[in-house]
Amino acid sequence: GIALTRTTMLLFFMLFTIVVAQFFSLIPYIQHRVVGDGLTPSLYTMYTVYLYSSAMLFAVIFSHNSVERVTLAIRAYAYSTIFAGAWGILSFMNVGGLGDNEPISGRIAGPFKDPNVLGSYCIMGVLFLVQSLLLDKRYSFLKLAAAAIAFVGGVFFSMSRGSIGAMMVELVFLLSVTWATYGRDIRKRIVTGVSVFVMLAAVGVGAIATSSDMLENVTQRAKVEQEYDGGVTGRFGNQKRSINMLIERPFGFGPFRFPITFSLQPHNSYIGAFSDAGWVGGLAFLFLVITTSFVGLRLALTRSPFQRAAQVVTPATLGFFLQALQIDIDHWRFVFLMIGAIWGMESARRGLNAGRYLVSSESAASADAYRGVIATGVRSR
Repeated sequence: GIALTRTTMLLFFMLFTIVVAQFFSLIPYIQHRVVGDGLTPSLYTMYTVYLYSSAMLFAVIFSHNSVERVTLAIRAYAYSTIFAGAWGILSFMNVGGLGDNEPISGRIAGPFKDPNVLGSYCIMGVLFLVQSLLLDKRYSFLKLAAAAIAFVGGVFFSMSRGSIGAMMVELVFLLSVTWATYGRDIRKRIVTGVSVFVMLAAVGVGAIATSSDMLENVTQRAKVEQEYDGGVTGRFGNQKRSINMLIERPFGFGPFRFPITFSLQPHNSYIGAFSDAGWVGGLAFLFLVITTSFVGLRLALTRSPFQRAAQVVTPATLGFFLQALQIDIDHWRFVFLMIGAIWGMESARRGLNAGRYLVSSESAASADAYRGVIATGVRSR
């Protein structure tokens, strides 16, 4: 079943505040013309309501039988990233003319409209598959191949600087918390896995070096500042100018109206929150990010039946929050799945501490062991 708890109610109030603030910012522009991508401020706000509502729905669903439900969701998500990665590889090789449909030359978007979305989408799938390689004993070769497909076809071929950088940071986080959580056998696997990754990376670098076109593309994308980033009217220039303007506008520019003033999207979800929903909505978004990060880190670092799932979902979510500094993630649907998963598991953890039923009978042994740890005040490993 599903039900609201004190924890999920806190999430609800944060999401509700953002949505209501955006509605107030929308009022002067309800009849506004199409801004871009076929969206008006009103339609954009409706999408916002849908996405934030989905986060709440996921939270209440995952607050019961959390281990099974979250694990099932992550596993299904990972399988979809294998599909997306395979699509990316086929597009890169232009099999069946798939490469001709890519929106940006030299970058792969696969089933998405934007290469940045493909790269970021596949990250949690890679994390789950890497974790499975470390902790499970079966089908290691298949999981290695699947992780390689999702990483190469999804993350790398997207040529998204943010996605590739976030992937590396999140892998380090996953390996670090896994090293700290598990025993000697798992640590040996981590050392072996890192060694294999370094060797495969060296092979990949060698392969890139043999193709002048690929080398030029990678070198160009590796630059910290692209052509569209610099200058007064570039991405960073627009962001800098917008901050002073937003300080003077309690209701922001209005939903999806940033491009009217600056000709481009903000490419920064924090600035975008203040632009779309004003001071109240922007501050509520910051509070959502901070509290979700804190809750996720506690779940990932604290012994509980939900720790393994949290060690995949948390780094993926934190990676999105970091990417939000240089791209607009506020309408990526999978981000809200992860936010809902974190708050759902936190609701389950708090309920378990209080002795309420929040895990299924299949997790009873794990839950009983966790209660024993809480009762004795001993943190077991």
